[in-house]
Amino acid sequence: MAIIRNTYTDALFNGLMAAGCTIYGACGAMGNIYAESGANPRNLENLCEKKLNYKYTDDTYTEAVDNGEITRDLFLHPLGDSRQYGYGFCQWTSAGRKVGLYDLVKSKGVSIGDPDTQVEFMLKELQHSYKSVLQVLKTATSPGSIRYLSGKIRGSDKYRIRSQKDKSFLRGAVPENL
Repeated sequence: MAIIRNTYTDALFNGLMAAGCTIYGACGAMGNIYAESGANPRNLENLCEKKLNYKYTDDTYTEAVDNGEITRDLFLHPLGDSRQYGYGFCQWTSAGRKVGLYDLVKSKGVSIGDPDTQVEFMLKELQHSYKSVLQVLKTATSPGSIRYLSGKIRGSDKYRIRSQKDKSFLRGAVPENL
């Protein structure tokens, strides 16, 4: 699998490199993001689209958040209950993380689907909440050194580094093909 270069992948790559990631680290992070959202900052989790009876596409959902049709509370909980669904490059899911993205874009007056602001938010999370992951991205010297880095571990909604013995949720082939 190869990631097709476009303005979204350029925003990701340039942001990661500017943050001090090695090329292997940047490509590894991009591989994980591609697996999460197809490297689409406007991506609404497919299950959410289904649960909303396909009322919205990725683009119409983004526009509805931008114009206020979808409120802050509905962005955090799209079905109006306690269930949470992913959005954006990193498929931010938990209300605690999504609120940070929402508040940032609203304070800047940009779209919730703005790729540069999502990269900014992702880097802020890495710098403050996931320092060990950022360190791996900054020191990776080969595809193998980031092979077991997983963007999201099922059930935890947190970045973690997986050991070579734990091959569950493996996305190792992606970085070698970037």
